Amino acid sequence: MSLRSCVYVFLLCLVQSNAVQVKIREGRLQGSVRQTQALNKTYYSFQGIPYAKPPVGNLRFMPPQPADRWTGVRNATEHVSVCPQFDILSQVYIPGSEDCLFINVYTPNPTTRTPYSVLFFIHGGGYKSFSGDTSRFGPDFLIEKDVVVVTINYRLDSLGFLCLDDTVSGNMGLKDQVLALKWVNNNIKYFGGNPNNITIMGQSAGSTSVALHMISPMSKGLFQRAICLSGAPTSEFTIPYKQSMRAFKLGLVLGKDTDNATELLEFLQSVPAMSLVNVNVAILGSDALGSTNVLKYFNFLPVIEIDFKGEHFLTVDPLEAYMKGDVHEVDVMFGTTDEEAVTAVPYFVDSIINVTANYPEMIVPKKILYNCTPDTALEVSKQITERYFGEESVSVDNMKTFVSFATDSYIAVSVQRFFSYLPTRRSNHLYSYVFSSFSSRNYYGLQGVPYGIYAAGHNDDLSYLFEPHARNLTSDVNSVEYGYVNLTSTVFSNFIKYGNPTPEPVVNITWPEYDAQSKNYVNIVNNTLTIESNRIGDSVSFFEYIFKSVGVPF
Repeated sequence: MSLRSCVYVFLLCLVQSNAVQVKIREGRLQGSVRQTQALNKTYYSFQGIPYAKPPVGNLRFMPPQPADRWTGVRNATEHVSVCPQFDILSQVYIPGSEDCLFINVYTPNPTTRTPYSVLFFIHGGGYKSFSGDTSRFGPDFLIEKDVVVVTINYRLDSLGFLCLDDTVSGNMGLKDQVLALKWVNNNIKYFGGNPNNITIMGQSAGSTSVALHMISPMSKGLFQRAICLSGAPTSEFTIPYKQSMRAFKLGLVLGKDTDNATELLEFLQSVPAMSLVNVNVAILGSDALGSTNVLKYFNFLPVIEIDFKGEHFLTVDPLEAYMKGDVHEVDVMFGTTDEEAVTAVPYFVDSIINVTANYPEMIVPKKILYNCTPDTALEVSKQITERYFGEESVSVDNMKTFVSFATDSYIAVSVQRFFSYLPTRRSNHLYSYVFSSFSSRNYYGLQGVPYGIYAAGHNDDLSYLFEPHARNLTSDVNSVEYGYVNLTSTVFSNFIKYGNPTPEPVVNITWPEYDAQSKNYVNIVNNTLTIESNRIGDSVSFFEYIFKSVGVPF
């Protein structure tokens, strides 16, 4: 029997036993054979692969170290541990483990002769929550489009983003992502993936991460395309302020009153991991008042690093880098959902609208609030309130108006403005979208229905790209919902493969490239694509005027 025949028989036996093995640089892995929920397409799943050493003991808050090799066959048939966290949406603590730096790989065929394009997905969650697990990010829909799907865990909250000036550089969660991306470059060929055709995609905080990878010297050359869904480094939820001061506040809350960074680090490396999760380290009243706003306020965030030994992930202001065109030459696709803020309706009802009505400065963008006097903040508050509410009051009775304001102010304006700075080059391409589909898959958007809002909220687009297995959503190929899924996953997988959402016309549309003048984008609405332009241009112009009037970079 020929060697090729022996390999075929071996793989056939593994398939029949619902197991499959691959050998990577670190050792041998045993994965599992699965089927997609909709089309029953066979694929191969490898979960819980370590890409870094456990960041424990004196490695806590430190740059990640590559995982050790192992002997024998490592079981990769199920997820292992998530990183310690507080789930911002379910409001539940999830202990997890600091030994959480794992990567998951899903491939249509690890022995293909024609390597597949690769999607490297970075989850969102305010740098505080979630993981790459299939409970939220099942690979089914993209596997059906013959794409290798990679998801990851990275350190969260203070464990991933503590900054102590010249003692802890910060950005460890982002450096985790870089190490995972290097792992993919080195190993994805063993899973049938093409290391020269990698797209990084992120949503929310993951989108901000992708935007930062596009300027980070550590990430250069590790990917060819980028997709940014609903987030930019200037979005409200990712504006850092006095990060080192927050670190000392963390120590104080946990019982260590010191102004010595080395002493504080030793203390924080000694306490239980869960004591470092979801700690109230507000240093301004606005931080405390806005702490329940899941689209605006988070404590531990990416920072510009000062001069440290070793590699630097971020050394310049992201906005300045984009404005100067100092961005890696990669294809980019960016956009938002049509009403991002509908996801936060329960929080608006519980407290946020009431807080905003009673403390008018809370409607002011954080970057202005952090850099201006109270008198200036109140004047800006007045202008924003008049612009969006007119004679109406800021109240739950005007939920539709508040959602519109919050969508613009928290996410949509910053996304359009920030990525409009991307340089136009012949060597790469830029596309924009708005996601407006609405169906039973809109887990978050459905919260707006009682208020007359029928729209896609923050996170809703993900349910048309990934199968969130924990939610048991409809995946019947004959359903209306699956038609919407098929269209969305088609245009995104096209970009992943070709750097173009419609290399051939899709539903009779050829997707135009985006430029700062025309601002052309495609609106993804159920089973249709519509070419439109300058969707929120008036809002962008308004906030640009506001920022410039107070002398704050926009």
